[in-house]
This record gives sequence, structure tokens and C-alpha cells, in this order.
Amino acid sequence: MKYNYPMRLEQEDASVFLTFPDFPEIISEWSETELADVDAEESARDALLVALQSRVDYGDEIPKPSPASDTDYLIFPSLVVVSKLMLYESLRELGIPRSGFASKLGLRPTDANRLFDLSHESRSEQISSAFAALGTRASFDGHVVSVGSFGTTSRP
Repeated sequence: MKYNYPMRLEQEDASVFLTFPDFPEIISEWSETELADVDAEESARDALLVALQSRVDYGDEIPKPSPASDTDYLIFPSLVVVSKLMLYESLRELGIPRSGFASKLGLRPTDANRLFDLSHESRSEQISSAFAALGTRASFDGHVVSVGSFGTTSRP
């Protein structure tokens, strides 16, 4: 899938480091004894969510996941987060500012911004309506599907 990012746990001396090759800003460190009390996957998911939210907030590109090595762990964002990232990338690709998108949806900017808040549990109908306003819809395989009068085309 498009947003499954490889995460690495690397040991150096008595410390264990959690990193993401695609997000150099993510570095977590634990001692070997602390690691027994830490849910590394949950910590990785939380750190990834913060890094992705930062990219959305600043209008930056979302990096494509690097290929995972045999020792990497894949971290899977929730379906709601994936849908919101796909919506965000669609807006960026079309050059539509979020403020203009809010008016297109008939929403206050505050309500429309929740569609881009990765921690907010938006309802699937809201996200579907947002894609429909763009003339697109999202499919579960991580593609945005454009819907036109001449049929349906898919693009990765």
C-alpha cells in the first residue's frame, strides 16, 4: 500500500533506536531495559502520525515509502489516516487551497480542516463527500480513482 512505511529498530551499545528511513526527523531511543516496557509499534505509529501531520500542516509533499529490508517493520496507518492523506495529496496535485476547498464543500474552514487533521476521527461519509467534491473517490488499494462521464480511470 502507498503509506506503509518501513521502521527500523537498531541496537547500538545499550540503546535501541527507532527510525524511519523516509522521515529523518523521527528518532526514538530507549535503553534495553526500557524497551521491555515500551510498545515499539505503537510508539512508531504515533511518531509517524506526528511526522505526517507536520507535512500536511506545512503543505509539504508526503514521501513515498522506501522499500523495506528484511529487518524492517512495516507501519500501517489507519484507513482514516490513509484516506485523509490521499485527499490531501489530491488537493495538492490539483492546486486547490484548503480554504477554497472548504467553500466548495459548503463547510466552515474549521470543519473542512478536520478532514486534514490526522488525529480527528472523521466519518467515512465526510471523507467520501470531500473526494466527490473533487470528482474523485478513493479505493482501498491506495489509489485515487477519477470518475468522469466517460468511465473510471485509476492512477497510483
